[in-house]
Amino acid sequence: MSYLYAAVLFALLGGLYALLYYLNHKTPVPKGCEDIKAECKGCHDTACANHPAHEL
Repeated sequence: MSYLYAAVLFALLGGLYALLYYLNHKTPVPKGCEDIKAECKGCHDTACANHPAHEL
């Protein structure tokens, strides 16, 4: 019976993730943030995907 609870919980969490992912992609990009990579001068966070060090 505990396997059934685990499967239901896993399905609920997966469904919640899918719903939030879908809603996030429907959200429009705020004004001024359309091309943030072009305005990025770089900071000390090199793990950021917008950091100029990632350009080849």
